[in-house]
Amino acid sequence: MKNKKFNKLLMIISFIAFLITYYLTSYQYSSIVGLVYTLLITIQVLVFFNNNVKNNLHWLLTLAFAVIMVLSVVNSSTVIDTKLSLFLLCSVVIFIGNLCSLIPYNPFIGIRIFSTRNDEGNWRATHNILADLSIPISCLILFLSNFLNLNTVVTISFIIWLILPIIYSIWIYPKKGGN
Repeated sequence: MKNKKFNKLLMIISFIAFLITYYLTSYQYSSIVGLVYTLLITIQVLVFFNNNVKNNLHWLLTLAFAVIMVLSVVNSSTVIDTKLSLFLLCSVVIFIGNLCSLIPYNPFIGIRIFSTRNDEGNWRATHNILADLSIPISCLILFLSNFLNLNTVVTISFIIWLILPIIYSIWIYPKKGGN
C-alpha cells in the first residue's frame, strides 16, 4: 500500500516538476534542460509500467490536457515555439496511445491491415503494443529533439511508433492460425 502511494506521489511530483520546469525555462532552452525533461519523463515511464499505478494515469492525462489548454490560452498572443509544440506533440502521442488500448475491436478504426481485420485477438495485441510504445516514443521525441531537426525527429518517431506494431501483428498472425 505504501509503495503504491509512493509511486503515485512520485508520478504526480515528476509531472508537476516537468510542467513547471518547462514553463519557466521555455525561453532559456539548452540541451541540458532537454535532457532534464527526458529524465523526468523517464521517471514517469518507470511508474507507468508499474501496473498498480497504471489505472490512475487516465485522470493524470486529463489534468495534463487541461494545463496545456490553459497554457495555450495564456500564450495565445505569442507564436507557439518549438518547445511548446514538442510538449503538445508528446502529450498527443501519449493520449492517442492510451486511447488505442481502450477502443473495442473495430475493423474500421485503428491499425487496419489484413491481420488485424481478420483476428480480434491480434487487433487487441497490436493496439496494446501501440499503447505501450506511446510513452517511450514521447521520450524518444524529447531526446532526439535536442540533437536533430524537428521534422526528422517527428518522422523517425512516428515511423517507429507505427511500424513496430504492424510488424508484430504480421509476425504473430500466421502463428495464431491465419492464412
